[in-house]
Amino acid sequence: MRLLYLLSLLVPVVLSNPELTTSQGRLRGRVLNSRNGRKYFAFNSIPYGQPPVANLRFMPPLPAKNWTGTLDATKASPICYQWDYAKSIAKGQEDCLYLNVYTPKISNLSLPVMIYIYGGGFKVGDAGPAESSQYFMDEDVVLVIPNYRLDRLGFFSLEDEIIPGNMGLKDQALALEWVRKEITAFGGNPDLITVFGNSAGGASAHYLCSAPRLSGQIKGCISQSGVGGAAAWALSRPGEARAAGLKIVKALGCPKNEILSCLQHKSAEEVSDVTLIPANEKGARPTPVIEPPSDHAIITSWPPKKNDFPWIAGTTADEGMLFTGPFEFNLTNRTFSEDEYIQYFKTQIRDTLRLKNQSDVVERIFDRFTTREPNLILAGRKFGTEAFFLYPTLEALKHHNGPKYFYIFDYIGGPSYYEILLNKNLNITGVSHHDDFPYLFYMPNKFKPEGWPGPKDILVSQTLIKIWVAFAKEQSPGKTLPQWKTFEDKTYLEIGNDGFNTKKLNEFKDVYNFWKGII
Repeated sequence: MRLLYLLSLLVPVVLSNPELTTSQGRLRGRVLNSRNGRKYFAFNSIPYGQPPVANLRFMPPLPAKNWTGTLDATKASPICYQWDYAKSIAKGQEDCLYLNVYTPKISNLSLPVMIYIYGGGFKVGDAGPAESSQYFMDEDVVLVIPNYRLDRLGFFSLEDEIIPGNMGLKDQALALEWVRKEITAFGGNPDLITVFGNSAGGASAHYLCSAPRLSGQIKGCISQSGVGGAAAWALSRPGEARAAGLKIVKALGCPKNEILSCLQHKSAEEVSDVTLIPANEKGARPTPVIEPPSDHAIITSWPPKKNDFPWIAGTTADEGMLFTGPFEFNLTNRTFSEDEYIQYFKTQIRDTLRLKNQSDVVERIFDRFTTREPNLILAGRKFGTEAFFLYPTLEALKHHNGPKYFYIFDYIGGPSYYEILLNKNLNITGVSHHDDFPYLFYMPNKFKPEGWPGPKDILVSQTLIKIWVAFAKEQSPGKTLPQWKTFEDKTYLEIGNDGFNTKKLNEFKDVYNFWKGII
């Protein structure tokens, strides 16, 4: 009896300081509560790659070294070096290749594993606070969220063997390799991994699942509001990154025969200086590129040769609000006349779609949206939705050979992207880019509308997560949503305020036919 009593005293200590051993060494995490009050284990700031600094900058990442003693895995991961656009300052650090692991149980359960790749235009983002995982931890799944290099430090490229680019994608691939090697210690199944992400994270997931060198390592893929290649923002055209990169090299005073060494000896601030090249110049914005074949390469051709994996891909209903928001919510610090906005609209069509002096095409695109919608800002919203998200997703799914499912997220209820950004209620009508995120991840210390989340919001969130986890387990929506048929059945799933409903895909026939051949 006395022994049982003593053991009972030890249980809270064990639960509050969970420890486990990986091949790298021992680590200590902590216990958190899920949305429904379930205890789960959080292990944060686990190194998966060596610091990509000095002679490792712009290079494929190397696996992290082992450690001695017990690693404190209770602290937040350091974020990767990036520009804080809200505060106009740099933040983060280059030593940032860490990941977070969340698991409902530390035992040999062989649970499905979901690796989340955050979005942010390949420029910003991080693995987030530990508490963000609490919604998924109501389910039997292991969640992994890695940091990866961003902006020039993650996607600078000369499109050659010296600096091929895609360092951020290679970081993600190394995180995948870490998961396959270590996840059994956290109760996960290394042969049942789904990669998913939002925006640039959705495109990244698509790239990883399509990479020949990762063949057989990933069971399924979920791309939310972002796919690889077909979207103009997700892949540089051949030659663009190199041309822009050489201008940056010249601006930094690096000799042609010592480019890599020179760049590796510059500070992160110098390399990332936004004034080195005009922002509107082709290739100025670092993104994934098609790179020369190598043992580390992720994208060596596009469209991909490997495209038979199970895949869920979808968008929100009003993705284009991401681009029109500054005008809709008066964030430009100036007033635009109608003529000025029309000129801006046409310039954006030409530059963002990379149309070379095709004024007739620009006018055709402009007329398509302004004749249907007299409000120029709403017309711009629809343009952004179709051109950068809806059509690219439909095009990618059309040519995908594996099991595929398409959805539209059109549920209004939670905080919208710009409300979170500005920390206030904007009475938004529409579902913007990123508006599905609060239904998947808890967002502490962020703006919440009055009454959020209500019972209906919670139900949508729980159902969406159950579908995602069912896909991770079975590579299909499974019994959770049997009415969701594949893309081949010419149907899609609409997630709206009246529920989860199957709709006919031919609603988008006009969209597909218009953009085919333009993008």
